[in-house]
Amino acid sequence: MRHLLKIRDVADLTGVGYNTVIEWVKAGLPTIRPVGRRSHLIDPSDLEAFLQDYKSSHEQERQSRCSSRENWHPNWHQKPVPAEGNEGKRHEALVR
Repeated sequence: MRHLLKIRDVADLTGVGYNTVIEWVKAGLPTIRPVGRRSHLIDPSDLEAFLQDYKSSHEQERQSRCSSRENWHPNWHQKPVPAEGNEGKRHEALVR
C-alpha cells in the first residue's frame, strides 16, 4: 500500500501554509477522498508532478508579465518606476 499525505503533511513538507495547499487542490492537484473521511489525501508522486507543472507555468507567467510591462519589478513591495514623461501625472490625477 502506498503512503498518502494529508494536506497538513504536504504543507509541512513543502514549507507552505495549509491554505496554499488548498489552493493547489483547487488549481488541479489530484487528491483521494476515501469514503467516510472528510480530509483529502495526496499521493506523493502526484504532488511532485503537480509542483513541477505549477513551477514551470508560474515561471512562464512571470516572464511574460515582465516582458509585457517594461517597468515591472519582480519584488512586489517595490514601487514601479514611472515611464519617462509620466512623473507625477498619476499623482496629479488623484489629487484633483
